[in-house]
Amino acid sequence: MKKNFLSLLCLLWPLVILLSCGPKAAPIVTTPSPVVTAFEQKMRWILQLEDARQLRGGGGDLTTLIGDTAGNVRRRSALAIGRVKLPEGIPALTTSLESDADPEVREMAAFAMGLIGDVAAAPALMKPPTNGAPTRRCSPSSATSEPKPSEIDSPRRFVWTTQTSSVSSRGVPGSCLMKIVAE
Repeated sequence: MKKNFLSLLCLLWPLVILLSCGPKAAPIVTTPSPVVTAFEQKMRWILQLEDARQLRGGGGDLTTLIGDTAGNVRRRSALAIGRVKLPEGIPALTTSLESDADPEVREMAAFAMGLIGDVAAAPALMKPPTNGAPTRRCSPSSATSEPKPSEIDSPRRFVWTTQTSSVSSRGVPGSCLMKIVAE
């Protein structure tokens, strides 16, 4: 009996050692998911809505985000409204153009109205700014003059330049903020 036990122990001992010295299972490590900030969420909504060519949906609303407290969110949502190209965004852009304190947001709102290309944006674009920003009229040589009564109902494209130098990269004088081009 003792001999059988010793021979069994001699056979099992190397097996026990081999099994106990083998590699251990690595502990399961879960990396915490990054915290999404409110700014990042707003930018996601803006990009998703722009890609879907919608003003609202998926938890976001471009016409609401244009009134956000962060200037970069307002500027980016104005651009997205223009790229969506839906005339329903013009009232929000008009409000931003007329009352936003950030000049870059106002410029982007005007640019977005040009991207939409709807005649409904004409009154807001033709009004001089009321927020204290300096305005200069375009000279007749650099842009078309005031529209004639017969042209008021014709479709137009608005070109809004924000150059401060004497001549922009397109050869338009920097003093010219807007010109109307009949299509």
